[in-house]
Amino acid sequence: MPKQKQGKVTAEKAIKLIGYVREFYRSQGLGEIGHIELHVLPKKEMVKRYGRNVEGVACTLGVVNMLRNVKPSRFCEIFAHELLHIWQFEHGYYDVEPSK
Repeated sequence: MPKQKQGKVTAEKAIKLIGYVREFYRSQGLGEIGHIELHVLPKKEMVKRYGRNVEGVACTLGVVNMLRNVKPSRFCEIFAHELLHIWQFEHGYYDVEPSK
């Protein structure tokens, strides 16, 4: 991961971090993952939606909900994890519908 100061992930930082994660997946032969709609939510909203303390959820195809106010390194970890779920949805690795 590129070196940078830890702190809040701004929209500008998020775009750069997302690009980094996408490029890593391309370099590993996973190809391009389609359009992603990212929602960054406060902890209270994540608990309300999912009934437990979660940091990220891959929802209906192409939608990722993530916890707000995480460090950039953790943002990359969560986003990479959820993006891989999206890749799995796109390639038929799940028999069930993704979360909504």
